[in-house]
Amino acid sequence: MGDVSALISGIEFKIRKLVAQNQLLQDENEVLKKEIQEKNDLAQKERRGEGKEIDEAFSTEITKNKFDAAAINKLLDQKAGKKEDLRRFMVEELAKFHALLTLEQKQKLAGLMKELRPEPPPRPELGPEKR
Repeated sequence: MGDVSALISGIEFKIRKLVAQNQLLQDENEVLKKEIQEKNDLAQKERRGEGKEIDEAFSTEITKNKFDAAAINKLLDQKAGKKEDLRRFMVEELAKFHALLTLEQKQKLAGLMKELRPEPPPRPELGPEKR
């Protein structure tokens, strides 16, 4: 779940940096920028309370005589659905932003995204017992 959030934040950061570096802010993309920022702000507010809500749901179910797996799965599915909606929104907005760029700006954006891509965490070596 955190991977989607990190991806969205990373894309937004990369776009902002490219915009700042290349003075891409025009009247046309001010609306786009505002729309993305509002949606991202709302998503961040939702994510802040999400962990607590899920923890509380698990705690509640664990203290009951019978654990309601369906209730937990329903909650987790709702959270996953919101993240999927946000991911789709961000991809659509990126397509709109892409349409505003010149070929040179698209190439700079691709280079910036590659440059700012986080390094994957090191993987522990697998011993013979784990293979």
